[in-house]
Amino acid sequence: MWDRKTEVTILKNGFSSVWKKLEHMNRGPIIWVDMDSELSNYFRYPNGIAYVSVYYKSELFKVITWAKQRPDVEFHIGGPIVDTWPLSKKIENSLPNLKSHHRILIEELLFQQEIAPLNFWDLKIPNNLEVSDLAYGFSISKKNGCWWRRCTFCKQKHVPKYLNYSEIPIIDYAGTKHIWINTYCMRPRDITSIYSKLPDRNDVRYASYLKLTSESISSLAHAFDKMKCDPSQLAFNVGIEMPSDRVLKIWDRGVSLCDYINGISFLLYHKCKIAINLIFRTGIVQKSDIDDVRLFTDALSHMDLSNVTINIYRLHITPERPFWNYLIQNGVFVKPTDNHVWDSDLHIIKMNDEQMKFDEQMLHLYESLDLGYLWNTIPEGE
Repeated sequence: MWDRKTEVTILKNGFSSVWKKLEHMNRGPIIWVDMDSELSNYFRYPNGIAYVSVYYKSELFKVITWAKQRPDVEFHIGGPIVDTWPLSKKIENSLPNLKSHHRILIEELLFQQEIAPLNFWDLKIPNNLEVSDLAYGFSISKKNGCWWRRCTFCKQKHVPKYLNYSEIPIIDYAGTKHIWINTYCMRPRDITSIYSKLPDRNDVRYASYLKLTSESISSLAHAFDKMKCDPSQLAFNVGIEMPSDRVLKIWDRGVSLCDYINGISFLLYHKCKIAINLIFRTGIVQKSDIDDVRLFTDALSHMDLSNVTINIYRLHITPERPFWNYLIQNGVFVKPTDNHVWDSDLHIIKMNDEQMKFDEQMLHLYESLDLGYLWNTIPEGE
């Protein structure tokens, strides 16, 4: 898939030792397909079974489409999106030929055995792929997880279980490789061991999630002392969510506004790229929160922000999350949403005029940073 925002060609699925194993088992030819093309709709399934590893929701939607089009084929899916957003019973019941598998690699389901260490990839890039930049993901954990696991709005309940690997495989291709190190949130003690081993190669860029606690930044600083590659080759996706000490305590984020400012300053000093995630439409904003956001944006305004982008999302909440009870107790109204087909009990906040004004004030503060790229996925009105 070609990403129009980054102008990078993304290799989506199956890039591991599975390729070599399938080749030896004579399971048939390996076929490369553009995800945006219609060719994928005409696959033949000789055994009537398909195994699909899904990373993102766009891939999940694709498999749902396939399952609807081919009721005669039994689809089995696994991967990070399955562990993070389990398919609802409503979806699985309506598509009896689509089964999701949690806490297991789809490769293990396919081969009925544990996967060997993923240190060697014999992946053959197609000759007709003439691009300068490639992106692909490497899962360092068997299932997604977070070492913190306490955020009251988040469903993540598992600690990452790391795979048996000694290094992150680099595809033999002439262009620049952008590798997404896939796990939800690394423990501070793992950050040093993982990042200190990255090789010094000008043709490779690495990105991953990072929780901006003082412990995580300290571990990253130790990694930088040992690391062979330049920190400018690294990118981090950081969940700021809302830089307000009051809200961060309500969400039990385990991090403070000061931690955020210090962490971003540290990363930018080392010329790392940063993608900041923010949550809007929470229904609980107060004037003091706006004051904290202003402190945050004022601090960032004195930094070189050429390596920073901001992604804006709206809050989605389900009844089993602790933050749900906080909303109900404080008279915040929620309403169901049908925007997410993989989780039928998702709700969004029914915003009143005061909350909409607070959100607009926060949005203007972020826009004042003039980052040049603001991904605004929240609706204009309610």
